Amino acid sequence: MFGSKTRAMLNALLKGQEKIMSGLTDLQAQVTALTTATTTLTTGIAAETADITAALAVIANPSSDDAAEEAAAQAIAAAVANINTQTTAAATQAAAIKAAVPSAP
Repeated sequence: MFGSKTRAMLNALLKGQEKIMSGLTDLQAQVTALTTATTTLTTGIAAETADITAALAVIANPSSDDAAEEAAAQAIAAAVANINTQTTAAATQAAAIKAAVPSAP
């Protein structure tokens, strides 16, 4: 049947294949996490943009009082902070892929 060298080479190939498959599983998990982060980011930015647009309408309205304008300014600041948080989460997921696959762009 097989000689010991052939058997050793087949074992080495199988171990290499197992390592590749494990790496692919890890990469798939990272890609899934990035997809989720990107979807969350896209949805979040749309919601925050709507909040910013509504707040700007209050500020632009000459009949808005100071309290309404202050609340609008705070809403804009909160929306920007939320966008930054979501962007950071997506960047973290992208960095995880870069770490898992050093040749990734």
